[in-house]
Amino acid sequence: MVGETYHVFVFLVILSATLRCNTNNDLEVEADTLKEMGDIYLDLYELSEAISHYEEALSIYHSLSNKRGEVSCIKSLGDSHLFLSNYEEARTRYKQALPLYRAIGDKLGEANCIKALGDLHVRLAEYEEADTHYEQALPLYRAIGGKLGEANTLQALGDLHLRLAEYEEARTHYKQALPLYRAIGDKLGEANCIKALGDLHLRLDEYEEARVDYEEALTLYRAIGGKLGEANTLQALGELHLRLADYEEAHIRYEEALPLYRAIGDKLGEANTLKSIGDLQYSLDEYDSSLENYESALSLYQVIGSPLGEANTLKGMGDTYRFRGEYNRALAKYQQALNIFRTIGAKLGEANVLHSIGVINDYQGSYSEAMENYQKALSLFRAIGARLGEANSLRSLANVYFDLGDMRRAVTFYEESLALAHAIGDRHGEGSILSSLGSVYSNLGDTQKAIELYEQALTIAHSIGDRQAEAATLHNLGMVYSDINEPDRAVELYKQSLGIKQTIGDLLLS
Repeated sequence: MVGETYHVFVFLVILSATLRCNTNNDLEVEADTLKEMGDIYLDLYELSEAISHYEEALSIYHSLSNKRGEVSCIKSLGDSHLFLSNYEEARTRYKQALPLYRAIGDKLGEANCIKALGDLHVRLAEYEEADTHYEQALPLYRAIGGKLGEANTLQALGDLHLRLAEYEEARTHYKQALPLYRAIGDKLGEANCIKALGDLHLRLDEYEEARVDYEEALTLYRAIGGKLGEANTLQALGELHLRLADYEEAHIRYEEALPLYRAIGDKLGEANTLKSIGDLQYSLDEYDSSLENYESALSLYQVIGSPLGEANTLKGMGDTYRFRGEYNRALAKYQQALNIFRTIGAKLGEANVLHSIGVINDYQGSYSEAMENYQKALSLFRAIGARLGEANSLRSLANVYFDLGDMRRAVTFYEESLALAHAIGDRHGEGSILSSLGSVYSNLGDTQKAIELYEQALTIAHSIGDRQAEAATLHNLGMVYSDINEPDRAVELYKQSLGIKQTIGDLLLS
């Protein structure tokens, strides 16, 4: 039940409970009803209402010495605070619930609580602890035959490894979870797992495989009426088309997702989609429209109490101001985002913002400050095992050394970044680094090496459909051939580059 149907159900529950309580003065019925209402409000993402009802039910269960009801409310309070990014309160509640589940011998509750702690550690970028908790929950589910919990935990492990750019481990866990969902007839879990495989393919720049998985998941969600999954998959398809520079199709998908989120009252999904539309407009250099959508998303994140979404949007606004050359405004937004990321303990967000501040320092010629911020970001990325961020920071440090004319150190950092990008399957990053190395060797006068590196970069750009990188690399190759006095070849490459740029420009105009 979603939208208005939920509210009707809430009314019926309240009416039924009132009649029953007035007749029987049954406190346990009252507590059960309050707990059910809390669950409904949690599903509606009306978290303050959910918490209020759970707290009231908890008080009654406690007065009745009903341990099972008590622990259920405590666990649900943990879930509510996790959604609100109140991580310490969520941790406290889960830690309260765990020994209670063990005391009453509720193995399923124990496993669910341990998995929830794993989810909490993921949100805090404490990935080793998350893995430990998921691995503890898994044998408990298996011991009691909890196939759904087992499948959910395997998928959570897949999500964790995906986040850590450990793609084969992610694939293995998703492939283990999928047949479990199918065996128990859980179409929603099946669809979620297929969508996750699509996300994996997207990270690997395997765009056709991602599209196939997303379309399969979309069909399943629509068949079971899974509006949230449908909206999430449409948004993911938007991200896929954005990667392919198919901006019109990306916009269509986002616009399809937006009314679905609104229809089911999912303010978080609505905010995420508005932010994605802002990201799309940012990619199209439509900065005013981008900022408008970021502002709309920001307001929603603030209303629902999502500091993580708020911080990510502030960073997006900072990026927009940076590309407009409004560096002071960009730095102000970055600082706001940085404060929130640090407050909620989001190390990945903190590292990303520090890296972005370093980029502005670099643009302004403040190279020592740029290196300091890149190094801070690098340390954080390494601490949380975020290898993509690590590779990007190494590349940025290489860029600074290139700007300073220290080609030896530039090559060292580029090669370290290249090895990491190759290891995690970041084809886009790999191509970009190869192109940067080509520029280094071109500056060093080693034109043959430069040509080899640009050709490798060109092959990657073409294979992943990155038209902008393809155009830039063709232009750079043209410059090398011009330097070695091969004007005919240079002109040919410039024409190819210009043709792609004009094609992209026509797409942008459309």
